[in-house]
Amino acid sequence: MRTNDFFFEGEYPNDPPKPYGMTVICVRRATEEFPFLHDTSVTVLGGRLFAAWYRCTAGEIEGITQITGAWSDDGGETWEDEEIVAEDRVYHCVPAVFYETDEGISALVTFMTAHDRPVKVEERTYTDGRWERRREHDIRFLFNTTPMRYLDGMWIAGGRVSPAEGELPQIPAVAVRGIAGDWTVQPYDGPWTDGEFPLWCPETAVYRKGLRAIVRNDDGQPWTFRREDGAWRFTGESTMPIAGVKMYGGTLSDGRDFLFYNERTPQNDRSRLVMALREGDGGFTKLYLIADGYDDALRCGPYWHYPSVCEWDGTLYVSCTANGPDNLRDAVVYRIPVKSL
Repeated sequence: MRTNDFFFEGEYPNDPPKPYGMTVICVRRATEEFPFLHDTSVTVLGGRLFAAWYRCTAGEIEGITQITGAWSDDGGETWEDEEIVAEDRVYHCVPAVFYETDEGISALVTFMTAHDRPVKVEERTYTDGRWERRREHDIRFLFNTTPMRYLDGMWIAGGRVSPAEGELPQIPAVAVRGIAGDWTVQPYDGPWTDGEFPLWCPETAVYRKGLRAIVRNDDGQPWTFRREDGAWRFTGESTMPIAGVKMYGGTLSDGRDFLFYNERTPQNDRSRLVMALREGDGGFTKLYLIADGYDDALRCGPYWHYPSVCEWDGTLYVSCTANGPDNLRDAVVYRIPVKSL
């Protein structure tokens, strides 16, 4: 039985096509007050499309760092004014993910004392057009994927966790929400149990189907894991040309797996964003180009990274950071007809 299926069947395409009918919208541009934004997310909440990000008054997680977002009622064609989800004058709020249960719409926001120094996760609920604090979760966890329903009312989400207070989140992990609503963390098996941390920024893309995961590796090929016998065990390295940047994986409503990632380039940059698609039980069989270099029509780029993905009403929505000159960053959303894939 093959345990690592993060490879490409046959010859890897050098010139993949763009998905037919794909469009892109710039949801928010950098401003003088908030020149930096990152870690976008896109999901469907209460029958409406919602895109969010963190933004900073200075550089990355410098100055005031808050979570903001915008709603769309026309499938992402237009977006409402930005609204604040979370902000704090003591902590940095970054990142955030969103999900909806029978209790309503929730945001999970990590609070940090400094860049990548998480202390807790605050859960907020959306009520009467306002985001209000509901509870705190005593976990030093950074969410990398939107929470997904699992078994018996449970939820899972991929991310990374700090080994101790004040330390970097260098352990890949899964956060699990139990029936009572509390989030706990399941670290993956690895050398970090012996105090070794070979993965600098182990951002995790997790698949509910088969309980598999692929983890960013800045110094080599991504690591892969699978849950077996109650633990997340290492299953090898991906052989695909994936750069050391956050990935996003999931499964379409028709059962096909997808993986969005930055492809390695000769310049070792984040200019090329692609989507791989798996149509059977083996490796990935299709590749699509999403973005490559500066987009003159959109006036965004040339770097496209940190994707977030959701499927809704026959369309795959993909948000990401569009990084431009002087590190000014915009939030964009791609729309891909699922039938074109």
